Amino acid sequence: MDATASLSGEGLVKTLSLGIPRGATGIQGPKGETGAAGSQGPQGIQGPKGDTGPQGPTGPQGPSGCEIKDTRNDDQPPAWYMDNHANEMVIEFKYANAIGLPNTETFVTLVTFVQWGNNSGGYPKQIAMNAGNIWLRNGKPGFVWAPWKYILDSANQNATWLIAHRVGEYLETDGSFDPNKIGGTWVRVPSIGPHTWLRTK
Repeated sequence: MDATASLSGEGLVKTLSLGIPRGATGIQGPKGETGAAGSQGPQGIQGPKGDTGPQGPTGPQGPSGCEIKDTRNDDQPPAWYMDNHANEMVIEFKYANAIGLPNTETFVTLVTFVQWGNNSGGYPKQIAMNAGNIWLRNGKPGFVWAPWKYILDSANQNATWLIAHRVGEYLETDGSFDPNKIGGTWVRVPSIGPHTWLRTK
């Protein structure tokens, strides 16, 4: 048997446990408040770097940019530009006579606009420039070039004036000026005050 000792005001009393069964466990009391967090421990050593993941696919090639290519002796048809430079702008260095221009200067800068890879999106268009002159031509059915159109001669004031006054526009003058002497076809129309002209051609 187990012996248990206790103190009382009258002295030491010895009691003996005589094998009496233990009673049921009482209801657990409420949980106490959480104590303050302790200080953070030192940071561990950084682990090794993981393997690099696989490289993604390469994106599409961008446009050629603004490099001026020396193709001075060539005069390629519209189909060549659609096959080799679809959706691009091509700038080239040319002999004027190689592309059928008057030899006012030996060389010209040729700019080709290729808006699509076939004629369903329209044919390529070209602008040629030298000094103060600009020409324009466009592709047409049969994949050939239409004749060059002379659209600007900065030394010719009459041509510049006609570009600024298109067919269908009106012009007012004081009566001392006849626009037909400059170019185009102009018709006097009824007006009050200044003389009014209409360009018809």
